[in-house]
Amino acid sequence: FDKMFSKFIINVKHAKDYIKKFHEDGFVKIKPDISKEIEIINQNLELEANQKDPPFAFKINDEINNAIEKILYVKMKNYFFDLENYFNSEIHPAVVHLKKNTYYKKVDENHENYSDNYHNDAYTLTHFKIFFNLMDVDENKGPMHIISKKNTKSFLNQINYKDRNNYNHSFSEEKLCYSNVGNKSDVLIFNPTQCFHRATIPKEEKFRDYLTITFVCIPKNQKVKEKIMKNLSIYKYENNPL
Repeated sequence: FDKMFSKFIINVKHAKDYIKKFHEDGFVKIKPDISKEIEIINQNLELEANQKDPPFAFKINDEINNAIEKILYVKMKNYFFDLENYFNSEIHPAVVHLKKNTYYKKVDENHENYSDNYHNDAYTLTHFKIFFNLMDVDENKGPMHIISKKNTKSFLNQINYKDRNNYNHSFSEEKLCYSNVGNKSDVLIFNPTQCFHRATIPKEEKFRDYLTITFVCIPKNQKVKEKIMKNLSIYKYENNPL
């Protein structure tokens, strides 16, 4: 499906430079003017009750919802126009994650609290994510590490990858991976189906708050569209039709 979609549907010929970089690498950093909305989100962060292990989810109140809607439908409008031209499809937000990653003691490779082993997501390339930094992020705060599409072959050769719990962890990660460090309000467009990636674990007493929105391309068939958009809540992952 991905090969056919790339060959016949994706439109990269007249795309803007940042879209071409997204196409070539599988991710690209952008800097929309969303500092005000990020500040509103930060001012309203409150953890859900009764959570034992990270990642910890934050509550979504009206102020946060309004800030996210403004990011989506006002501040990011031109970027979404470019992405729809690239995918040659309508795109729609599918699910929102507003969370905190904190340190935890990893017992073995099968122990993953928040996808901190290298993997890629088991969807088609019509599923992508946008990460929003809610804070300044350095290596101590557990940034995401990404292997670009261009480095995938070298990565697989070096690590002898069998699956996410079985590979050589002693490869030269700093030479092959992109670390999503950066400033508050930085934004990363990322296709997790095309790139191996992992969340790193924050150092003790450090943490990373983040907003992630998953998007999917929507078929043009009206009946299909109505069916998959019916009763959709982008703040619920379980039983989400998208």
